[in-house]
Amino acid sequence: EINEHFLFHGTKPERVDAILNTGLDFRMSGQGMFGRGIYFAENSTKADQYTDWIWQRGKEEGKHDTKTMFLVRATLGRLFVGPDDGTARSFTRPPCTVQGCVRFDCSHVERFDAVIGGTSKHKMFREYVIYDRSQAYPEYVITYSRIY
Repeated sequence: EINEHFLFHGTKPERVDAILNTGLDFRMSGQGMFGRGIYFAENSTKADQYTDWIWQRGKEEGKHDTKTMFLVRATLGRLFVGPDDGTARSFTRPPCTVQGCVRFDCSHVERFDAVIGGTSKHKMFREYVIYDRSQAYPEYVITYSRIY
């Protein structure tokens, strides 16, 4: 089963053109909670957190900055429920499905297709991570202003 979903992907203004021209690419991302992957949210509020730098928010009262996020068609396949304790920061691909292994850096062939995080009760939003850019297509561009 491909487990296809529409999910939100927020990005900084300087990366919008690259995504429009070449698609989403994990090589352009930083190190996240679940390693270097392409991150998505089912809630636009979560994706909005990635559209600017946190220290810039609300600096200019009444300013209406244009933000951009994408509504992406993503195929998640088999999901691995990632730990929310930071131990998955080194992921560069999903972990294997071999019973008892569940490592991303092993030599086993069978792997999960994506990782889901934020499932613990103290997290507000779930995040989905893929490590293969062919699993995502940025179908819609959403531009908006955040009013402070």
